[in-house]
Amino acid sequence: MFLINLLNSDQFYNLTARAQAIYVQAIANADDEGFCDKIHSIRKRMHGRISDVDLLVEKGYLYRFSRDLYLIIHWRCHNHIRRDRGSETFHKAERNRVCICPDDTYHVLPPEMDTEAVRQYAAEHQMIPMTAFFFDRGGHTAVESKVMQSYVM
Repeated sequence: MFLINLLNSDQFYNLTARAQAIYVQAIANADDEGFCDKIHSIRKRMHGRISDVDLLVEKGYLYRFSRDLYLIIHWRCHNHIRRDRGSETFHKAERNRVCICPDDTYHVLPPEMDTEAVRQYAAEHQMIPMTAFFFDRGGHTAVESKVMQSYVM
């Protein structure tokens, strides 16, 4: 799914056509939590340049964890996957640093923050740590409900 309001915005249209194509393909190729480790193969297929990927990072569409791992900042705006349908990302260490903002965008915290610091920061800024969400083949669990209630103000 795509959030059409984001893709039809002037900010998005001001990106190069190659950067737009890379972004759309990144959404289509990301895992169920918005992590994409295929950006450079996507970039090559779209005849893009590294500067197009850099532009997506600079404009806040992607977050670069490493040369090969990116997070789609607006992932939850584009996609809401049922808990019994999705799979957790393989990128656990990076996932531990991500919080979900009230507007459903992702906010990535510095690597030096431990789990408790992330939880505290999230609570202070009315965010929810991404680790509070998890996929379960049986749907929502009691554990998830309790965790979510502790973050809702």
